[in-house]
Amino acid sequence: MSDSLDPISAAVGTRFTDCRWVAETGSTNADLLADGPGPTASSTVLVADHQTAGRGRLDRRWQAPPGRNLLLSIRLDPAEFGVPAPAGWGRFGTALAVAAVEAIGAVGVGVGVKWPNDIVALGAAEDHGKVGGMLAEATSTTLVLGLGLNVGWPGPDSPGPDSPGPDSPVMEVAPPGATSLRRLGYDGDRQTVLRHLLAAYDRWLDRITPGPDRADGPDLDGPDLEGPDLDGLRAAYVDCCVTLGRPVRIERAAKPPLTGTATGLTAAGHLVLTDEAGALHEISVGDVVHLRRA
Repeated sequence: MSDSLDPISAAVGTRFTDCRWVAETGSTNADLLADGPGPTASSTVLVADHQTAGRGRLDRRWQAPPGRNLLLSIRLDPAEFGVPAPAGWGRFGTALAVAAVEAIGAVGVGVGVKWPNDIVALGAAEDHGKVGGMLAEATSTTLVLGLGLNVGWPGPDSPGPDSPGPDSPVMEVAPPGATSLRRLGYDGDRQTVLRHLLAAYDRWLDRITPGPDRADGPDLDGPDLEGPDLDGLRAAYVDCCVTLGRPVRIERAAKPPLTGTATGLTAAGHLVLTDEAGALHEISVGDVVHLRRA
């Protein structure tokens, strides 16, 4: 099932006044990173029906049938939000993950976040099957957040990776662990999901940034100024993070894996793992594998 997208109408009432749609591109992230500076460089949304070079973390390739899923990137100039230092940019990706959970919940499907940025199904039926994921890329002044959400694909009858139909093109074969809003009971269109997503993210941007006339810093702690609600963002993320409190294995590049229980998050959003000996490990980068509870 394919449906049409109109990001301009989906963004009505939000800050995202520069919204673009393309039928096909290599990567929406790459397109927005290649944009030169200009009056529409910040808060730009690019939506594609199909990506031929879409990818996730660790440069994993991802390709879905055209017109079935929601594939977009958002370009931000953090300095315009009063957050010039890259050390503070993590909030933008965290907020987008929370906004995605809220948007999907608004259309009647329960999802959560698997640390750090996968959107996954809730409930044992799909065993936290992956609904979507994010990829953040940046230059010295620009942040681009890519988000892919499986809306209509894989569908209920999509073949799995071990049993493709004889006439099924590769892109019709669902990758391991993937699910979709359609499989989880959603029978609406991508436009509705996009509208809820942009509205939710717009609200979070208001909450987590000091605004263009102020910057992050000690002045925000004064009695007359209200600082960004980073505590509220962290609480919202913790509330929807399905990784916390469960046994996990952390797979890391060029390092042995770690096994233990995900017991918390640092202020920077790093995962805290407690191993069997009770030692604490702070994980900033790694692949999380959810293990079955004993």
